Amino acid sequence: MLAQFRALIVLLVVTGLSIIPAQSQSRTPEELVATINNGLIEAMKLGGGQDAFQARFDMLAPILEEAYNFPAMTRVIVGKSWTTLSDEQKESITEAFSRMSISTFAARFKNYTGQRFVIQGTKEGLRGSVIVENELISPDREPVRLNYVLRQFKGEWRVIDVQLGATVSELALRRSEYGSVISRDGFDALIGLLNNKIAEIEADASSTAS
Repeated sequence: MLAQFRALIVLLVVTGLSIIPAQSQSRTPEELVATINNGLIEAMKLGGGQDAFQARFDMLAPILEEAYNFPAMTRVIVGKSWTTLSDEQKESITEAFSRMSISTFAARFKNYTGQRFVIQGTKEGLRGSVIVENELISPDREPVRLNYVLRQFKGEWRVIDVQLGATVSELALRRSEYGSVISRDGFDALIGLLNNKIAEIEADASSTAS
C-alpha cells in the first residue's frame, strides 16, 4: 500500500496537481482537520432518524467542499482518461464523485454516543504533502485512525486523500476501481457506477433509519 501511496503522490506532481506553496495560508493543516472533525461530531449529533441522513449531508457538504480538493481528486481517480473528457464531462464526473464522497461521510457518521476526535500531530508526507494524524475515540470500541493527507493549492491547504487505519489510501483504492472502469467501458459507465453507489448509500441510510 505504501507503494500505491508513493505512486499517487508522483501522479499528483506529474499531472500538474502539485502547486508550489505560497508563503501564507488562511488555516494550518491541523486547523482544517479540526474543522472537519467538528463537523462530523455535529453531524453525528443529528442522529439516525428518518430525515437525518439528508440533514447530515446538508451540514457536511459545505464543510467538506471547502476542505477537500474534489476536482483534483477526481482528476487523479480518472487517470489518463481525464485528457479525453470534455469540460462538461469533467464537471459531471467531479460533481458525482463529490456527492458520493459526502454521502459516504453522512452515512458513516451518525448516532453520537460520546465520540471525540484527537489530532495527534502532523508529519511530512511525500513531495510537499503533510499528513495530519487523527484518531476517532469511541467509548465502546477501539480507536480508529483516520489520517488526512493535505497539499497546498494556491496557498490554501486542501485534503487530497484519507488514510484509513493510517495505511489504506482511500484515493488509491478509488483510482484502482474507477480508473479501470472508465478506460475499459467509458465515461457513461463510470458516471453510472458513481450514481448507483450514491443511490445505494442513500437507500441504505433510509432503510436503517426506518
